[in-house]
Amino acid sequence: MHLRLFLSLVALIPAAAASAQQACTPSSTPVIGADDPAPALFSHCVEETKCGAVDRKGEWKVPPKFRDVLIKDDFIVVPENDDWTKYGFLGANGESLGSGEYTISVEEDLPVSEGLLPVVSGEKAGYVDKTGKLRVPAEFDYGAAFVDGLAAVEQDGKHFYIDTAGKTVVAPPPGFDDLSAFVDGVAVVGKEGKYGLIDKTGKLVVEPNFDSIYADSGVLVALKEASYGILDKTGNWIAKPDFAAIGPFSDGLAPAQQGERWGFIDTCGNWKIPAKYTFAIGFDGGPARVQIDEKWGLIDKTGKEITPVDKKFIGDGIWRDGLITFSPDETKYGLIDTTGKTVIEPKYDSVDPLGGGVLMAYDGEEMKLLNLDGSEIKVLPAP
Repeated sequence: MHLRLFLSLVALIPAAAASAQQACTPSSTPVIGADDPAPALFSHCVEETKCGAVDRKGEWKVPPKFRDVLIKDDFIVVPENDDWTKYGFLGANGESLGSGEYTISVEEDLPVSEGLLPVVSGEKAGYVDKTGKLRVPAEFDYGAAFVDGLAAVEQDGKHFYIDTAGKTVVAPPPGFDDLSAFVDGVAVVGKEGKYGLIDKTGKLVVEPNFDSIYADSGVLVALKEASYGILDKTGNWIAKPDFAAIGPFSDGLAPAQQGERWGFIDTCGNWKIPAKYTFAIGFDGGPARVQIDEKWGLIDKTGKEITPVDKKFIGDGIWRDGLITFSPDETKYGLIDTTGKTVIEPKYDSVDPLGGGVLMAYDGEEMKLLNLDGSEIKVLPAP
């Protein structure tokens, strides 16, 4: 179980330009994970190469006979050979919808977005639907996931944006070879290691003068000379670059680092909770999680402690059903609610809320689906 590394997340996403600091009124931002649907199916393996998927009652919908099962939204994808170069596409009851000889880039999960999955076929990138059928021909050298109907692609050394029909919609000025998704009408673009912004006509609206820009829930976080600040869409500073790191905004606040300590800022860069913690994780559907030395606790949006900072571990994921994983000693894990009350005693090797009233726990090698009160829905065979 690992903490999200905000420093890494911010530093990986590229840059823009600025001058005078602008007046600002703090705004709200979406709650991270608030719109994530509760999954209908969960992959499970009974042997190393015998994997399938069960529903929320623990009933097999995809029989355990595949090398792996990859599930995202309504896509169910299974590798059909040892080289992972041929994939089958399944329906919700495990029925075959199609197949294809593709390479799929899988990191944490399938890069599905807006009903399309980027794949590589014959060394060219294209996009398939949930049946495995190519909906955008494989004719690109690179293809990113779709966001708001547009995807960044590369073809013959040129970088531009296409729509879901494969038609070129936005082309940035020549020389820009690092394109990010459009957010609130602007996209971060890079040229020779520096970054700026374009609008949806392809016009450069902020010169590439920044070392990085991260578009986060309508907030533009920029890196300049090893420090982070907040920009407006014209490239002027809303909050000057006085921060060592700024993490994802959720519910109007983001964890931020100044010096060696973390606190929380609003969308204008104002400190709302002082930087006094060793580390901090945001308000992702519930209280923030804060660390002092080696211990963790919960705080509300005013900075008031909900629980003492006395737990060895509190999960870094999204609060689901008002629950999050915790451990007093990092040997066994349970769940606490948003008031800090223990709902599931720490007796499992791992336990996670999945949303929709279902928990997944591992007790040794047994996988258990549980109700929110800890009662068993189903115990699945150990791998």
